[in-house]
Amino acid sequence: MRITVGICGIRCNKNPNFLPKFANVSLKTSKTPFFPLANGKFPKKGVGSVFVGEYRHNLDSKGRLSVPVKLREKLGAEFVMCRSFDKCIMIHPMESWQAFAEKLSQLQVVEDRNIKRYFFSGALPTSLDGQGRVIIPQYFRDYAGIDKNVVLIGNNTHLELWDEANWDAELSTGLQSEDIMARLIELGF
Repeated sequence: MRITVGICGIRCNKNPNFLPKFANVSLKTSKTPFFPLANGKFPKKGVGSVFVGEYRHNLDSKGRLSVPVKLREKLGAEFVMCRSFDKCIMIHPMESWQAFAEKLSQLQVVEDRNIKRYFFSGALPTSLDGQGRVIIPQYFRDYAGIDKNVVLIGNNTHLELWDEANWDAELSTGLQSEDIMARLIELGF
């Protein structure tokens, strides 16, 4: 099955190529954006854009990632990297991170303290250097199993940085079209 994203939302087509590689899409010309920000609200017309696509790169010998030019403006001057549950690294523009952090801050102090620790303890505010690169600290590389070959994927309000082999495994086992379609139906798509 193939998921096609359009102005009205998501549509399913029968196609063996389940998830095509999209180019970066801006919502600046959209009448009603259908991708909410991390805070659950939709960007105002003419403001913001979503991260989509898949970009395969290599880290250099110093652990730096060259961020594709199309993504640099969306990331902004400062952004935040943190661990994800899926053994990858989330990269949030500051606005997206602030909305995410606000939601985390509303969790119960005692019962949910480990969730807060998980995200806040490893969060790293950072920025690109003059050549559009960002250093991926060794503790992030160790956590995500990143050696050299990486995949930077768009995930709506943020980017995810994966080890290439782990991402390919996730595509072949974790992203099953039938499971995704069943969940979309449960959600009312």
